[in-house]
Amino acid sequence: AFREKVQDNQNSGAAFQLDLVRVFSAAVTSVTNLNTGLPDGYALKQNYPNPFNPSTKIQFNVAPGEDNSTKKVRLSIFNYLGQEIAVPINGNLQPGSYEYVFDGSNLNSGVYFYTLSVQDFNETRKMLLIK
Repeated sequence: AFREKVQDNQNSGAAFQLDLVRVFSAAVTSVTNLNTGLPDGYALKQNYPNPFNPSTKIQFNVAPGEDNSTKKVRLSIFNYLGQEIAVPINGNLQPGSYEYVFDGSNLNSGVYFYTLSVQDFNETRKMLLIK
């Protein structure tokens, strides 16, 4: 994010700060069901490799419910300021173990966070992009 000083010429002529956030689009390279059986619970694993350049794998588990129905899953990527820069997964998935390949080739080096949200489960982990 960066700040830009803007002059308000229509009203009072006062200057004010405008926060601009650059949003990056992250290419979804793949979301793979690992077919390792049904997991015991929800889990978000540490990305590998970490640090990474330019891509890394994020694995997570979606636990089965009483009826083994699909679950609303959201995987979000945030910059170090806590601004959401990508939502590579936002939809229904069957219970199981999954792997997502995140491509950060259009991002700057730095610390990023990824969060998995499924029903009442939320977990966040840190990853480091080094170019």
